[in-house]
Amino acid sequence: MAFHVPADGKIVTAFKAIPPTQTFWKTISLFVIFNTLEEKLSIQIRSGKKILESGSNWLESILNERKISLRSLCKLSEEAINFELETILNQKNTEIEFRLEKIRQQTLETAQKTVTAVQLRNGQIAEALLEVLNSGKHQVLIYYPWINQAVIDDKFINLLQKLVNRGLGILIGYGTARRQ
Repeated sequence: MAFHVPADGKIVTAFKAIPPTQTFWKTISLFVIFNTLEEKLSIQIRSGKKILESGSNWLESILNERKISLRSLCKLSEEAINFELETILNQKNTEIEFRLEKIRQQTLETAQKTVTAVQLRNGQIAEALLEVLNSGKHQVLIYYPWINQAVIDDKFINLLQKLVNRGLGILIGYGTARRQ
């Protein structure tokens, strides 16, 4: 190997001896996390409870660049991965339905105590929401599966702040799994 070849413009002016590399073995855990709302996988490498950010980011980047597949990384078949994803989604949807049913039951029980419960759809929502909020006396429960910026603007936030300051309790639930 020709490191010092002045005729080619390669001139060694200094060098440093590097000790041999050392290998350290450490037990780590690999977590494959499926976000049911975004239907996206992410990877975490942990040492105990500590997330190893650089390793997690590197592994996730080579997974996203398709340099390695989840199938080969976890040594699973495509069918097994799809089965697990479907199981997670079904479980999440069941949990959401259970929570919604519990909220519906609580709303019905509360409605029997002279409280009004209203279920709105599409174009009725914005106007009726403002009317319900302004007429609330003690507590308002809002479940909004697909809340968006058309309703939640500065005017709406200021109204919520005004109502809370006057003593109205406001509970807001939002979101649903994408496959519902």
